[in-house]
Amino acid sequence: MAQETRLTPSLATTLAALRTAFDVSADLVIREVTVGSHAAALVSIEGMVDRHMMADAVILPLLRLPPYADAEVLMRDIRETVLGFVDFLEADTVERLSELIMSGFAAVLIDGVATAFDVLLAAKDVCVMAAVDRHHDTVAR
Repeated sequence: MAQETRLTPSLATTLAALRTAFDVSADLVIREVTVGSHAAALVSIEGMVDRHMMADAVILPLLRLPPYADAEVLMRDIRETVLGFVDFLEADTVERLSELIMSGFAAVLIDGVATAFDVLLAAKDVCVMAAVDRHHDTVAR
């Protein structure tokens, strides 16, 4: 079994490792933003994450966070406030992070933190199916 590569607190190093792992795939989407006065990135695979849900549930709340002196405190507050209502997992290796991204998760990375949050924001067609109210379905025979 190959040794896994641990994520580092350097956002640039982590993004370079992801680009290498995905072999510069055109489907890899990396959105670099500033969150709480820290460099950050949102990483996903094109078509695997609902863009509108990503904007409403993750990006906008992240961009509204006030400045933070400490990146670890920022990440803790993101976990407790922004991601408190969505399904998410944590990853601490490039391999696990890549696996989750390929499975339809969007990763939230903060410069200065060696852990990534992977948020499950399913593709649009899956979300529409999940939002259907099955209690009002009728069957004609």
